[in-house]
Amino acid sequence: MDATLFFYLYNFGQSYSAIQGLVVAVAEYLPYLVSIIFLAKVFYFYKPINHRIQAIGFTLAALAVSSGLVQSLLHILIDKNRPFVEFGLQPLFQVDRVSHTFPSGHAIFFFTLATIAWLIFSKRWGIFHFTLAFLIGLARVVSGVHYPSDILASALIGMICVIGLKYALYRHLEFRPQRKKWIFF
Repeated sequence: MDATLFFYLYNFGQSYSAIQGLVVAVAEYLPYLVSIIFLAKVFYFYKPINHRIQAIGFTLAALAVSSGLVQSLLHILIDKNRPFVEFGLQPLFQVDRVSHTFPSGHAIFFFTLATIAWLIFSKRWGIFHFTLAFLIGLARVVSGVHYPSDILASALIGMICVIGLKYALYRHLEFRPQRKKWIFF
């Protein structure tokens, strides 16, 4: 089923040249924009410096656990080739052929940020970031560098790490966002 869904999405992306450009832009350049938006929100929402430091510290700790510790451990334990290597396909952008497909570092990273946005900013910002994280993951499947299950499992890993860290540190966290009215969110 994983390979069937992969081929459906991959062939869809290969059939239209206009989609290929959009997929590459979403997979390679949207992650930079998402990171900048997240950092800007931290500095905009948190005016007291101690709250800002705690928000940044929590984000770095969550990323260290999910994208650092858990991802590295799973790369050692699970040796799974990327789909373009497995099936002899051409990915839409250059990727290291010997790197592992599971877990997806991009999916873990951006679903971690999305979960943090949901927990410390607002549900609207969380939905916004979850949508962008989903698009990044989908673009990486369409471009041929991940299986759909890689993205799904990596998303769950990112979310579980954030929620676990939040509950482990809950009594020590004091930051609460200062809600400001945004035009769209």
